[in-house]
Amino acid sequence: MPLLVSASAMKCLVLEPLLAGSIISADVGVRKPDAGIYRILQQHSGYDASELLFIDDRAKNVQAALDLGIDSILFAAESGFSDLQRRLSSRLGR
Repeated sequence: MPLLVSASAMKCLVLEPLLAGSIISADVGVRKPDAGIYRILQQHSGYDASELLFIDDRAKNVQAALDLGIDSILFAAESGFSDLQRRLSSRLGR
């Protein structure tokens, strides 16, 4: 399952090397939580919304992704990596 991760989550979790790519809002002229940014990323990824997993540290961004059919996790830095790892493992069946 491809992951969509916020920049702050990537920095905190050092996930960027694991991702196939990313979209910079300034490059496409659309910012979260605008639905357009999620659609651009979905098109760029080549996956259906139901095949994506979005991780972000802002509830409004997570809700916007959920509204488009993208499975999402609200990341809280204070919960740390182990909580996110547990939640990812649960969703990915590992």
